[in-house]
Amino acid sequence: KNKVVDSKKFELELRVKDKGPVRDAYVFLGDEKVFYKGIRNKGATDSLIKTELQLEPGINTITVVAREDDEFAHREVLNIFSTKGDPFAEKKK
Repeated sequence: KNKVVDSKKFELELRVKDKGPVRDAYVFLGDEKVFYKGIRNKGATDSLIKTELQLEPGINTITVVAREDDEFAHREVLNIFSTKGDPFAEKKK
């Protein structure tokens, strides 16, 4: 998934849903963990995650991980291209 924004910030909002329990969810911006939420429920999971990310000019890779346990996790990757502060992207406008 890719997205282009003209901002130094990005509001990430997503829902973690599963028919069973989810232990936790976390977000990486590049290789830096920028968000963590412990969920630890017993039954079905339906949890909202909202966080504001500070973007660098150019490509920003966001990885969201939802973990059921130590052996099973689901991962989604989103690439956000920020034109703010990028001299090459700003010239194309």
